[in-house]
Amino acid sequence: MSVSKNWKAIAFSGVAGNEIIVTGDANVGPLDVLPKLEKRVPQGINGKILLLDLLNAVDDKPESFKPVQFNEKIGSLEKYASVEVFNKGTSIAKFDVTITK
Repeated sequence: MSVSKNWKAIAFSGVAGNEIIVTGDANVGPLDVLPKLEKRVPQGINGKILLLDLLNAVDDKPESFKPVQFNEKIGSLEKYASVEVFNKGTSIAKFDVTITK
């Protein structure tokens, strides 16, 4: 069983400025809820790592994965080098940010 899968983060320059989008699939199990990503507070000592909390996700059967997304406007495309996702206080995923120009 898994809480989540298929994580990726892309930083890009769009019409409204620079932005980062983090996407993945979260297991909601038998629950009829939408998963959610929120910025962790506090963010931590390394400002290059974006810390996110995954809410409404469980490590349960039957597995039922739903897409989840986090967006943030950023000043510089290089603001974040990587992302770490937590669920119930435990780190469940670490991955690099891909920059597209």
